Amino acid sequence: MKIQSRIPFRVRRPLSAALRRGGRMRSRVLSFAVAQVLSGGLTYVTLSMLSRAIGPEQYAVFVVLWTSTILVSQLLFVGFQYTATRFTADYLARGKRPMDALRPLLAVQSALTVGFVLVFVLLSRVLLDRLFSGEEVVLAAFVAGVVFYSVSYTLRSVVMGLSHFGTMAIVLVLETLFRLGAAVVLVLVLDLGLTGAALSVVAGAVASVVIAPFIYSRLSSALVVGEAEGLSVRAATAFALPALAVIGAQQIILNSPVIVLHLFGGDAVPSVALSAFFSALLISRIPQYVIGPVFSTLLPDFTSSAAQNNHALFRRRLVQAGLLCTGTTVAMAVGYGLFGQFALRVFDSRYSIGRSHLALLAAGVGVFLLADVLHLAMTGRGRVLYSAASWLAGLAAYVVIVAALGPDSLYTLEIGIIVAVSVPAALLWGGHTAAARRATAEGRLVEPAGPSKGVVR
Repeated sequence: MKIQSRIPFRVRRPLSAALRRGGRMRSRVLSFAVAQVLSGGLTYVTLSMLSRAIGPEQYAVFVVLWTSTILVSQLLFVGFQYTATRFTADYLARGKRPMDALRPLLAVQSALTVGFVLVFVLLSRVLLDRLFSGEEVVLAAFVAGVVFYSVSYTLRSVVMGLSHFGTMAIVLVLETLFRLGAAVVLVLVLDLGLTGAALSVVAGAVASVVIAPFIYSRLSSALVVGEAEGLSVRAATAFALPALAVIGAQQIILNSPVIVLHLFGGDAVPSVALSAFFSALLISRIPQYVIGPVFSTLLPDFTSSAAQNNHALFRRRLVQAGLLCTGTTVAMAVGYGLFGQFALRVFDSRYSIGRSHLALLAAGVGVFLLADVLHLAMTGRGRVLYSAASWLAGLAAYVVIVAALGPDSLYTLEIGIIVAVSVPAALLWGGHTAAARRATAEGRLVEPAGPSKGVVR
């Protein structure tokens, strides 16, 4: 109260309003993070249920469908999602009409979707024989899932751009519930086996199509208010390409091992082994879904402290996150190596992978978390190109290792993941260290003075 009493009334009112808005925003962001964790938990329930219901042979085909749909959707649409989110928020903040930014981006995404369908038609026979084991229903589910996910990413970008985190939480949970409900009805009740499991993947994407009209009717007024302003293709491209490079590299590194093992493992990798490897990789990524949303909330702190030249606060936040990642990595590697076999039995009692494999997978995901935090911090500094180049270097290292050592070995893929995420972690850490040295040399590694003796400065 002493501090507040020294603030003039004309300053105190807007300050109190800003604090209330900040509290509401933190509450919405927290609801979104909780929804991500809940969505991840329901996804694990769905996949473990399907694994037990359809058996390892059919589940091996399903996991290839699941991984391929996620990977292709991310590569095609994540650049659009981040770009649309960024420019929707930017136009809204500057009093411009957000729809003017969305129209050209929607045209680009529509062109990407049509291009995907055309390429799919040309390669459908190859995909059917080589990737989806001759299962035509699975092939159809793949193309339908990717097409419907284009709508999902459009919806997410608009909702996030307007900062409706509570609505985004609803979208995530509904998609997961649609998928779980479809799996229960089609697989457990109607006993459709692999066909039902494949259709459940599509159901998760269809959820966005079903709820999109209701959400759009609620948010559309905010998209058409403001002054007209066209979107610069150069500005959109400059933002989209680095985001696509980072997310694309991350997705390929973490999701492609299952597809690589399926394509090149041959008879040496039976269906049970492929299903077990996918399940092991999935379980090892639990901390990514639990801690990842927490780390994403650090981006505003990194951005504001870098903009204010508050390098001491920036370094403290980075060290705290780095220590948490390091502790998580060690705990994951030890704990998963010791108890991972018990976790695998949740999916199927026949699944078994050596402790060394489990420890390597856990270590790879732990280092990935560290690299992702360093990427967020580098984004806060505004050096998105450096971060993108670091992740592309990691992807190149992954390709070289897998090609050189042979793609049919679990150890090759696990070592490839660890090296692939260690390269950007090292490069990004070096970039932050260099920035801190420059700040120290320039005398900027000092926190600005805060409140003292009851006076707000």
